[in-house]
Amino acid sequence: HVHSRYGIGKESVGELVRRAERSGLDFMAITDRNTIQSALDPEFRSNSVVLIPAMEWGNEERGVGILLAPRTLPEPTNSIGYAQAMLYRLQAQGGLFFAAHPAFATAPWQWGLSYLNGVETWCRPWRQSPPLWLDRLSDEVKVREEGELIRSIAIAAATQGYSANGQATWFYDHELTRGLKAAMIGGSYSVGPEVPLGQPLTYVYAHEKSLKGILDGLRWGRTFISNGPN
Repeated sequence: HVHSRYGIGKESVGELVRRAERSGLDFMAITDRNTIQSALDPEFRSNSVVLIPAMEWGNEERGVGILLAPRTLPEPTNSIGYAQAMLYRLQAQGGLFFAAHPAFATAPWQWGLSYLNGVETWCRPWRQSPPLWLDRLSDEVKVREEGELIRSIAIAAATQGYSANGQATWFYDHELTRGLKAAMIGGSYSVGPEVPLGQPLTYVYAHEKSLKGILDGLRWGRTFISNGPN
């Protein structure tokens, strides 16, 4: 989960790829917002790092998703119906959809989509991002039954004493309780050399080091997260 100059990043695609190689990564997804241009760049190639065509999708109002291996560029929208249809199309084409940093106060997850492939439960250093407060959420996700909040993101926001990443694990746990079968991932959200790659780091148990192998491992939920390669 990194950004290039096609988005908010400071580095070209080639510079990012070379930094990933020096960092010893096995794979990387360049996730610029609402564009897949990084994967079309001539420097999007490596002999040692599996490069996953990817993008961020969404907005600050409803939240952001990470799309891996999209074959059709989705339109920006605020329609939950369109977003759900887009998610189905992405998966039908072999791609994956993850909720990105769902408890970040700048873009809390309010899409309410079903059948996610996973949740980014750790983004940037564990305690760096402040917690999400309930009043940051829209009324539609603060609905209650018998006085109790029922939406996962609202339950997470009401759970204080944690960083945004801690709340993201609450969100993920409640989604699992509701029946979601999905992977957890972590991402550095690097926008330049001052933010190290692979901190945190997602490990994927894969049958081979290839784009298909990494995507299959993510699809099957065979992941764990560490704060770094050591």
